Amino acid sequence: MRLAWMVGLLMAPMAASTAGAQSCWPVAVLLEVRDAGGRRVDPAAMDSVVSDTTGAPRPLRMSAAYTPAPAAHDTANLLQWSRAGCAIRLRRVSLYSGGRAMHLYFDMYVNSERRRGPSTFLVQAPPFQPGTFRLRFDPAEQGGPSRSPRRLTADRWYQPAPKQPGG
Repeated sequence: MRLAWMVGLLMAPMAASTAGAQSCWPVAVLLEVRDAGGRRVDPAAMDSVVSDTTGAPRPLRMSAAYTPAPAAHDTANLLQWSRAGCAIRLRRVSLYSGGRAMHLYFDMYVNSERRRGPSTFLVQAPPFQPGTFRLRFDPAEQGGPSRSPRRLTADRWYQPAPKQPGG
């Protein structure tokens, strides 16, 4: 009996570290697409969406895959990037509609293994217009649970100043 107790005592730290290493929150980034007037639109109405989640030289071009918004918000459709694992990197999303392109630089890296807790974000896009926008995002920001994601409003986006020649 004493031997079994000692073996159990020695194995407990290994089991705890294994369980801790395997448990993390699912991560997701949801995007509300907006028209020029700021109203939500169905992403399926876009010509296409190009998404860069890996930093690869050729971003993934996809049809507008989307999911219904969580019931707690409304029934608008959302673009979604998610992982059952612990981390997701969303660098850039380009939306194409009517021969125009809007480039959204998220530069988001969400890792629920490093920062424990809910890790779902619902990002409101700026009104659709040609141009480039960057999201103000702090990697330390806490997300929300999937049924009630942390909302990042359109005022988080800004247009970077154009680069000066020779600068």
